[in-house]
Amino acid sequence: MSTKNIYFYHFFLFTFYAQYIMFSSGGNMKLSEWRKKQKMTQVELAEKLGCTKGHLSGVERGAIQAGRKMILNIIEVTGGKVGFKDLT
Repeated sequence: MSTKNIYFYHFFLFTFYAQYIMFSSGGNMKLSEWRKKQKMTQVELAEKLGCTKGHLSGVERGAIQAGRKMILNIIEVTGGKVGFKDLT
């Protein structure tokens, strides 16, 4: 399999998985509520999500729209308690 085909295959799988998670996952709480319930700071959660505290703060406030990768990371880190529908 060529490098180009491998790239396309991985892109296809990621896109399919992301869409499946995004449309089937609807957690039951806001990200900031989940974080506070876990007694976690924005800095700690941002580290787990691989983003900056400022970016996370914007997502929590609704000032910044979370991208696909971040949405998937949030769903994974929160164990599905916060989902796509809670971030849009």
